[in-house]
Amino acid sequence: MEARTRVIQWDIRKNLNCLRTEPQPFDLIFMDPPYETDAVLPTLTALTISGMLADTARIVVEHSRRETILPVPAGLVLVSQRQFGKTLVSFLNAVL
Repeated sequence: MEARTRVIQWDIRKNLNCLRTEPQPFDLIFMDPPYETDAVLPTLTALTISGMLADTARIVVEHSRRETILPVPAGLVLVSQRQFGKTLVSFLNAVL
């Protein structure tokens, strides 16, 4: 799996240009932005605009339960959420 996996640490406030060098769209994305920085929605929006999501992509986001991800950006659907104390894990699917 290591050869098929990429870990990208990037400041979303800059942009998502870091994805341009990737050879193919992403199937599975794990996001863990700093809590309560309002980074979740802009990152999800940037991902949908980037063109780097596979048609069947799945996104897992760990975030504060006080930070909403609604409304979900166009091209994504919220499948489920799980709460663990102050943490919420949201599962989204691409519907491109």
